[in-house]
Amino acid sequence: MTRAEIHQRFVARFGGSRASAPFTQADLGCVEAHFRIRLPASYCEFVTTHGAVRCNAQLLDLIVDQDSNLWDIAEFLPAAQVISNTTLYVRGGMSDKLVGFASDSMGNLFGFERSTLAEKREDGPVWFFDHEFCKEELLEKSFDSWLSKYLTLKGETVHEA
Repeated sequence: MTRAEIHQRFVARFGGSRASAPFTQADLGCVEAHFRIRLPASYCEFVTTHGAVRCNAQLLDLIVDQDSNLWDIAEFLPAAQVISNTTLYVRGGMSDKLVGFASDSMGNLFGFERSTLAEKREDGPVWFFDHEFCKEELLEKSFDSWLSKYLTLKGETVHEA
């Protein structure tokens, strides 16, 4: 499956009914400049195509029903919230090596490792920060493979209007 197919299938299956405008290059530039990082191209392609996706309840239901070890994804954060949430969570105990880009239904963050602006990456490892225990865990070696894991959950495909 291509990157675009993974992203499209994820959004078609788990994207909620509230559409978000795609990120602009200026949105991405603000985040990268603020944290002095280079966001992975895979994530950039996702948000410039689909925006800050809010996931539907089916995702959490499938995870619970199948006793999956996946964390639920509630939403991908808008650009301004990437900056504000990451800053807030670092003050609350998350290491400053991560930049949060999405959250689960309990307010925990999914993030990428920071890198220098000069470093261009096609894809990047996805980390999880549990705010209750101030614990960080490497979840997957890449954004695309992380999204692909959710596509393996068994269940009907839901297309919400």
